[in-house]
Amino acid sequence: MLPTDVVMPGLSGERVAENVKTLRPDIRVLFMSGYVNRLAEGARSLPKGAQVLPKPFTVEAPRAGIAQVLTTARKPGDRSVARQSYRS
Repeated sequence: MLPTDVVMPGLSGERVAENVKTLRPDIRVLFMSGYVNRLAEGARSLPKGAQVLPKPFTVEAPRAGIAQVLTTARKPGDRSVARQSYRS
């Protein structure tokens, strides 16, 4: 599993995920962002069905997000994950 922030200096989380998926196509990704409202408004484009953990978050929230990413059923070759936000 790849946890990555959406906004980072130099390389976006989306680009990091794309690059890693060329090497590990079945890797699951958990995006994190302090800009969830902007994501909802379409300011950034994440892969369809991307899993997003909004920041700031509690200690428990990443555990729930990781569990959801790892247990979400996917079809073989599906590179997306279910979209859900975790606020605790």
